[in-house]
Amino acid sequence: METIQFSIDTETLGLKDDAPIIQIGIAAFDIFAEPGKVISSTEFVVNHGIINNVEPYAAAMNYKILALLGGYEVEDPLDCEIVHVSLAASVIAAFMAGFDIETPTCAGKNFASFDRPKLEALPGWETHMPRIHHRSPDPGSMWWVPKIDGAVLPGLKTCMERAGIAGEVAHTAEEDAIVVAKLIQIWVANQ
Repeated sequence: METIQFSIDTETLGLKDDAPIIQIGIAAFDIFAEPGKVISSTEFVVNHGIINNVEPYAAAMNYKILALLGGYEVEDPLDCEIVHVSLAASVIAAFMAGFDIETPTCAGKNFASFDRPKLEALPGWETHMPRIHHRSPDPGSMWWVPKIDGAVLPGLKTCMERAGIAGEVAHTAEEDAIVVAKLIQIWVANQ
């Protein structure tokens, strides 16, 4: 029985299908480990050169990433590797290859419907990436309370509150990936 999962989060410049990924974070974790304990994690900024299809609210939310890409100084800047979009899939594949899992399971908040299609659109995805499992754990489903939420699954902040995790949603790929791992570990520990 495989117990290692990969929590993957992307930061994008919008919610539309053509909004580009500008940051990717991955956390490898054992589902049975102490909540918050990850085996390894990484993140990088994705450089597209010229960026199209940007939604203004997303640009404002990710201004530190854009400043890093543009070479501008900001208060409390990001310290993150920059990878050209043509190499992003191979960087993800190299990280996952270190775990020698034939069909990795990837988790994330809205991973299956949002992050995965954007990642699969990266140049070289088909070439570099192993086949990943078609089912993806999502904390929204785990922490959903229909009598409170109705038909709409909760956001990451609500999931954090229900799991007893203090703080705000970071909106940086690695930190959010680690929070998702912790949410899954807490849920598994309570089963």
